[in-house]
Amino acid sequence: MPLRYPASPKAYHILANGTDATLLAKAMEWAALNEACYGDIFNITNGDVFRWSQVFPQIAESFGINCADPQTFSLTLMHLDSGEEIVKLMSYLKGQKIIPV
Repeated sequence: MPLRYPASPKAYHILANGTDATLLAKAMEWAALNEACYGDIFNITNGDVFRWSQVFPQIAESFGINCADPQTFSLTLMHLDSGEEIVKLMSYLKGQKIIPV
């Protein structure tokens, strides 16, 4: 099964901004501790830009699989019949005992 970008072809080819976890953490701390930031919205980037159309083929290659064209789909519709599995996963993640059905 090939790796597919799970969104529109437009999103696959646009220029996107990136950030790293350290910069984001510092910005979050600054905003949380600075009263003047209350209620404001900030975009935190470090200047790195990329296109998923350039990244996805490299990811696929690193796993030894093919990369196919983007495929737009709804995660909600895709998982409509996954209710039982979702409940089991949520129970597991909450540390609750899963009772087989």
